[in-house]
Amino acid sequence: MIMIVLAAGQGTRLRPLTSDRPKCLVTLKGKPLLGWIIKHANKVGISQIFVVGGYKADMIQYKEVEKIYNDRYFETNMVYTLWCAREKMIGQEVIISYGDICYSAEILARLKQDNGEVSVVIDRAWLGYWKARFDNPLDDAESLRINAQGCITEIGRKIRSISDVDGQYIGLIKLSISGVTRLLATVEMIKSKGIKVNGRCFEDMYMTDLLDYMITQGIEINAVEINRNWIEIDDLRDRELAERITVFEDGKIRFEE
Repeated sequence: MIMIVLAAGQGTRLRPLTSDRPKCLVTLKGKPLLGWIIKHANKVGISQIFVVGGYKADMIQYKEVEKIYNDRYFETNMVYTLWCAREKMIGQEVIISYGDICYSAEILARLKQDNGEVSVVIDRAWLGYWKARFDNPLDDAESLRINAQGCITEIGRKIRSISDVDGQYIGLIKLSISGVTRLLATVEMIKSKGIKVNGRCFEDMYMTDLLDYMITQGIEINAVEINRNWIEIDDLRDRELAERITVFEDGKIRFEE
């Protein structure tokens, strides 16, 4: 199994913290986010890690990782960044992680053990965290529906009500070998046919756009449900909030009371 960390973005909402480093090297409790990702990956037996870098990628200096470059990081989004790693993915089981999140090793272990073709980590207890992060959680939250079989039936669309949300995607995905094949084939079709999803073309597409489109194509997306134990650092407010959490040695992440 390999891990691919998507870390090409410029992190403009985190400036000045990202003026001299990529977003994945912003620290949490004294350790860069990428350092936490590597630590927890190693803890669950994942040692082959690729980081798709772009902005200030030369700053990423970890002997445990191999870098892949997205030279178009300044004009592309998540799906294009993942596409840069496609040759490493073929014939492999793959875990895909955003580079601006931190999660417990327990979450990673649960995802690793999941047998779905495409499995996505979903936080059921998301709302309290979103209320701490945003003045109005509806401004950022996206739709996510899970059916009785534990499969995602919709993800990543704008919402009008909290009732549209069964959980929130945290930026962590697992693909089986066949799941890799189906995902890459879907991206190739979107790319070659110029398909737009939620108004976005291949270069501009978010991972949630891709997952939502895969669902419409009949591909089953399994929900790996969690209750917190992760954080995202997307802007300065997130960073301030993150520094108020306790990161225990077992990797558990909780907010201090």
